[in-house]
Amino acid sequence: MNPIHVMNKQELRKSIQAKRKVLSDSYQKDASQKILSYILQSDAYKKAQTLFIFVSMKGEVNTHPLIEKAWKDGKTVVVPRCESKGIMHAYQIQSWKDVQPRTWGILEPIDTTTYIPVHQIDLAIVPCCTCNEKGQRLGFGGGFYDRYLEHQSMIKMMVCFHELMCEEIPVDDHDIVMDMIVSEIGINNKKQ
Repeated sequence: MNPIHVMNKQELRKSIQAKRKVLSDSYQKDASQKILSYILQSDAYKKAQTLFIFVSMKGEVNTHPLIEKAWKDGKTVVVPRCESKGIMHAYQIQSWKDVQPRTWGILEPIDTTTYIPVHQIDLAIVPCCTCNEKGQRLGFGGGFYDRYLEHQSMIKMMVCFHELMCEEIPVDDHDIVMDMIVSEIGINNKKQ
């Protein structure tokens, strides 16, 4: 029997990014729609007044329809803006006019948007490179989300394509475990 090679974070990120590149557009679209449906049906979404959510880029779970639905549902929608190395803050957006491409081409809030303190957020919807059913998350290497979510009480919901999930995730002491994991297969609620 071959010994199991446990990848370090950089190796796993590289492996997952290669997998991500070969996911078909139709798979991503269908999976994103299912993930959106699960989020909208969740008590966490229904009860949340202030929703922190990343603005997705190509290859990520598409959050644009969720942002638009949250606006229609009268929720306060806040999205991250990278301020400096490893540091981000949340700002309220009320339409797509409130974002523009900034760091790494990510749509981020413009300067005239309103800053929202992290303690006012009820539900954070978080991206990942990969994750597992235990709620362990491998991000993209900047540490933004771990720093932002540390010691915060809001529900932390991670979204991931099931095809990109792994059983073993290398973790460090500072890595935040998520409360809920949503893929196109369903929701795994760690808070139950």
